[in-house]
Amino acid sequence: MLLLFNKIFTSLPILKRLYPSILTSFFILTNKNIFTIKFKNIFMKINILDPIDKEIFFKNAYEENQMKILMDNIKGSKNPIFLDIGANKGIYSLTLAKKFKNLKIYAYEPVLSTFKSLLYNIFLNKLTNRIKSFNFGLSDTAGVKKMVSIKRKNYIQSGGYSFKINKSLQKDNIIENYNTKIGDKILNFENKKLFIKIDVEGYELNVLKGINYLLKRNKVFIQIEIFYKDFKKVNGFLKKNNFLFIKNIKDKSLAGDYYYKNFT
Repeated sequence: MLLLFNKIFTSLPILKRLYPSILTSFFILTNKNIFTIKFKNIFMKINILDPIDKEIFFKNAYEENQMKILMDNIKGSKNPIFLDIGANKGIYSLTLAKKFKNLKIYAYEPVLSTFKSLLYNIFLNKLTNRIKSFNFGLSDTAGVKKMVSIKRKNYIQSGGYSFKINKSLQKDNIIENYNTKIGDKILNFENKKLFIKIDVEGYELNVLKGINYLLKRNKVFIQIEIFYKDFKKVNGFLKKNNFLFIKNIKDKSLAGDYYYKNFT
C-alpha cells in the first residue's frame, strides 16, 4: 500500500521532486531508513539511502522493460538456467524465481555487505533451495582485486561498485578488496539454454572473456549493461563470438542495456 501511495504522489509534477526528498530526510532523522517491503510479488529488505532501493520504494518499479524482455525469452524454454552476474540484492533472481518454477538460478555478488542483503532477501522469499548464491565476482583472472564505489550521506552505494578503477579518484570514492574467479573454471554447463544478466559497472569485457568457453558450448541469451564509451569493444567481442545483436534500451545517462543471442 505504501509503495502505491508513493507512486501516486511522485506522479504529481509539483510533488515529484519534493516528496522523495522530504520523506527520505524524515526516515534518516528518525533512524528508520531500513525496512522490509513487498515489491510486486517479492519481499525485500531495503535501505532508503541506496539509489536502487530508493527507486523501488518511490516508483514501485525497477527496470520493467528489461525484466519483460528477459521473461519473454525465458518463457517456454526447457530446463533454462539463469546466471545473475552482478546480482546486487537479488531483484532479478528473486523475480525470475517466482515467475519460473523450472528456472535454475546462480547469483554472483562480490561485495560482502550487498551479498548479505542478497542472502537475506532469498531467505525472506523462501527461495534458498531455488537460488544458489556466491560471494565473488566473475572475471578473466582469479584473485583479490580492488573495487571502487561512491559514498554519499555516509552510505556506500551498492549499485556503484566496480572493479574498473579510474586514475582520477574523487574524495567520495571508497576502495575495498574483493575476490574474483574465472567463469570458465567454475561453470561447466554444456549444450544448455542459458540466460545471462551482466551488470558489472564497466567490467563487462573481463566477465565475457572469463566465460568465453561457456558462451561457445551453450545456447546463450545475454542482457548486458554496457557503458557507452565501452560499447565498441564489448559489441566487437560478442560479434566475433557469433552473437547476434537483438535490441537495446538506453534509459541511463552513461550506459544502456543490450541484448544478444547466439542461436536462432
